[in-house]
Amino acid sequence: MQNNDFKFESLPNGWALCFNEKCEMKDACLRFMAGQMAPDDLTTAKCVTPRALKGDECEKFVPEQYETKAWGMSHFFDGVQHEHYSQLRKALYDLLGRRGYFRYNSGERTLGEKQQQQIASIFKRFGYDNPPAFDHYVKVLQLPF
Repeated sequence: MQNNDFKFESLPNGWALCFNEKCEMKDACLRFMAGQMAPDDLTTAKCVTPRALKGDECEKFVPEQYETKAWGMSHFFDGVQHEHYSQLRKALYDLLGRRGYFRYNSGERTLGEKQQQQIASIFKRFGYDNPPAFDHYVKVLQLPF
């Protein structure tokens, strides 16, 4: 398990936990990670039973996956030609919403990889082959719900 920021409290109520130490997939499974991080006062929980393990495969396996989130756009327009500035800014407002643009810029919200690719496509449409660099990036665990 790679993520030190994972919090048990971020799981929805009733999400099945796993405590199967014999499972060969446990080191890459969110269910097992969640079971290991369960608070000491948790005495009952929905669990994956050993029957879910079929040979070397578990039918309840949830992979540990990460996404790089980004925020901050203070240098987006540094290399942009003057005649493209207002059109590019409008295209970003159209994609993110005017209010959203400022929330992503301030870090109140973070942009997922898909949104980052959409922004890169907008810049490419205007002839800028290098995608703009965000001020901050963080790798976060993707929870499957």
